[in-house]
Amino acid sequence: MHQKGGRCLGVVLAAPGRFGTLLQMANVTAEQLWLGCLYSMEQAGRLLTAGVAQYDSGDDASAVVLTMFGREELGKARILRDMAEKVETGAKQFSAKDVRDACSKHQIKHREAIVTDQISFQGGPLFEAARLKQRSKYGSEDWLKADDVLKAAMKAKRKAAPEKRHALRMQALYVDIADDGSWSRPCLVSPDDARDEVYDACNDYAVDWNNRFAHDAEYKSAGLAAAIKSSGVLPLAPQWPTKEPV
Repeated sequence: MHQKGGRCLGVVLAAPGRFGTLLQMANVTAEQLWLGCLYSMEQAGRLLTAGVAQYDSGDDASAVVLTMFGREELGKARILRDMAEKVETGAKQFSAKDVRDACSKHQIKHREAIVTDQISFQGGPLFEAARLKQRSKYGSEDWLKADDVLKAAMKAKRKAAPEKRHALRMQALYVDIADDGSWSRPCLVSPDDARDEVYDACNDYAVDWNNRFAHDAEYKSAGLAAAIKSSGVLPLAPQWPTKEPV
């Protein structure tokens, strides 16, 4: 590995053979990674906006598919942001293959797209815990007990969400046969799942967008600000469904 023109080059030897040659693969720059982060966030906004439109039209399956793909792009943007920051500080260098590998797993992108902890419930132990916490004095024994119940539920949801969301996207996209011979039909995706996932995705995107891309946001990285200026790209502002949740 050596320096050339201020860039660090990695040396890769081709497999032995008639056409074996010495190849040089340049590492990806921080500027390139910030552009990838920006473009991924742009695509996340486009997909989520389309998902919201499908949800409002009553097409829950298409809303879920677009929302899940939008989530993956949000997760990719956050992965690339982390990589760009590491390159900027000199902590690490990445090749294009490293970038592709880091962004290749659906579940990893879903995990990285979790920006906020959200949980919904109608009755049951979580409802009782939420009501107890609301009625109790802050820091009291009852408040702490209820808080522990809600935190445990949110932790469990965060752990299970990546696999669950990937499976839900597959269910909403493809007709498939079960072991018992019955068929899974995308048009029968749960309206409750569609509602929860669309609203959760919109909230996560909104928090990230407001922190990094709002017009009055104080950019946390000069690299991101430079990418926005050079490309002229600003991801779409967050949108939520107009159809009231049921």
